[in-house]
Amino acid sequence: MPLTYLKGESGDKLKVRDIDGAYTFPWNSLENHEEEFRSIPNWKARDDDVMICVYPKSGNHWSFEILSMLLSQKAERVETCKQSGMLDCISQEQFNSMPSPRVLNTHSLFSQLPIDFRNRKCKIVHIIRNPKDVAVSFFHHHFGLKPYEFDGNWESYLPRFMKGDVDYNSWFDYTNDWEKTIIDNPDYPIHIMYYEDMVENIHAEIFKLANFLEVCTHSTLDFINSIASLCTIDKMRNEKASTGEFYWKEDSAGVYRKGIVGDWKSMFTVTQNEIFDELYHTRMNKSKLNIRFSIPEKLPAKSRSVFH
Repeated sequence: MPLTYLKGESGDKLKVRDIDGAYTFPWNSLENHEEEFRSIPNWKARDDDVMICVYPKSGNHWSFEILSMLLSQKAERVETCKQSGMLDCISQEQFNSMPSPRVLNTHSLFSQLPIDFRNRKCKIVHIIRNPKDVAVSFFHHHFGLKPYEFDGNWESYLPRFMKGDVDYNSWFDYTNDWEKTIIDNPDYPIHIMYYEDMVENIHAEIFKLANFLEVCTHSTLDFINSIASLCTIDKMRNEKASTGEFYWKEDSAGVYRKGIVGDWKSMFTVTQNEIFDELYHTRMNKSKLNIRFSIPEKLPAKSRSVFH
C-alpha cells in the first residue's frame, strides 16, 4: 500500500497510505498492510464479537473504553488501547489471537467488514458526531501527528475536509453509506449513538448501550456511574494518553483534546460556516439522522435526571 500525498488547495500536503486510488489510511507500522487489508473479508468472526464503526474523531477511544468495561462487567481501566482491535490496522494473526469477547473497531464501511462477521450478525455500535466538530478535531489530529507531515492551516484544511481529501475519505459519503446500510438491514443489530448525546448525558447512553449488549441485568446504577466517572475526558487524558505519544508533536494536545460539543464555533468564520451549511444541506438533504451542532448548557447536577 504505497504512501502518497493528498494535496490541498493552497499547496499543503497530507501523507497517507493509498489503496486503488479510492481509499486512504493513516500511516502505520503494520507490515504488508495492503495484503492484510485485502484479506479482511475472509477473516473469521466469533458470535460474541462486537464492532465499533465510526468515522475518525467521533468518539472511538471513548466508546471502546466504555464498551470494554460493560462486556467485562468491571469498572476498571482497560489495559489495552483501541488500536489493538482496530480492524483497519492489525494483521489477521493479531485478530485471531485476541481473547473473547473481542471489542473491535473500524473506520470502514459495512461492506468492508468480514463476510463471516456480517453473516453471523455480530453486534455493531455505530457512533455519529456532527461534522463541524469532526473537522476541527481532525485538523488538530492531522497537524499534531508527525507521520502526516501536514503543516497547513485551518483556512486550507476546511476545504480539504469538505472534499474528503483526508484519510478515510468523505464524512458525508461515510455517514450516508452507513445510514443506508441501517435502513437496508432492519434486522441487523446496529446500535446508533450520537456523540452529542454522550456528552449531554453519558449515564443514559451507557444504560442504552448495556441494554443493546444484553448486559443490563448486571449494570446497576452504581456500576454505570463508576464507568461514567472513569471515562471522563480528564481521566482518559491522564490515564490513557501515553499511547503512541512519540508520534505527536510536543505542542499538540494528543489523542484526548477537548471532547466537547460546539468547539467548531471557535474555529469557523461566518463565511466558512455559511459555505459548510450549504454543503451539508446539499449532501444530507435526504438524511433522517438527528445530528446536532450544539447542546443546551448543562443544568446543575441535582436538577438533572440520569436517564432523562
